[in-house]
Amino acid sequence: VEDKIAYLKDKGIYVYNINTKSNELLYTLSNQEKTAFVKWTPNGEYIYFETGSVYTSAPVGAFLIRISDKLKMRTDWIKVFY
Repeated sequence: VEDKIAYLKDKGIYVYNINTKSNELLYTLSNQEKTAFVKWTPNGEYIYFETGSVYTSAPVGAFLIRISDKLKMRTDWIKVFY
């Protein structure tokens, strides 16, 4: 993942490609979701993030987004990648 940067902006999870200087929106958080970080998986195929409720401090879930097709998957791998 040397040529890409994952980041959060305006409730969106984006990937910036350094080579093409382009941004790609992978996922938009709902109005009820919040997250504080995005992390690459070690193999560079997925972005990992955890969501919480904007109304409470309770966690909502942990998710992976597969970069190749933007598929969002729930996972039980909470706090494995940092």
